[in-house]
Amino acid sequence: MTRVEMQLHNAKVILQVCEFMKLKLNPPYRYRVRMGYKELANRLNAIKLFSSRGNHWTFRRLYRMMQRNSVALIDIERELRTKGHFCTLQSS
Repeated sequence: MTRVEMQLHNAKVILQVCEFMKLKLNPPYRYRVRMGYKELANRLNAIKLFSSRGNHWTFRRLYRMMQRNSVALIDIERELRTKGHFCTLQSS
């Protein structure tokens, strides 16, 4: 994969993580699912959305990829609660 393809793939993964986080926020507090990096990695593997190298996601790989893209779960959750959406396009 070229660098641009990897960036597009990572953006696709981050958008899918946002969709999973939306699922977390929709049910009442009592029925909410814990949604950490480990659960997100398992869900990404279940839908066959693997890393850019074709390997399964682990919580550490997912965390590091998101860290390199300057995205944290708490930021995603905060944006979803306030704005209702999360934009991965950030100015460098």
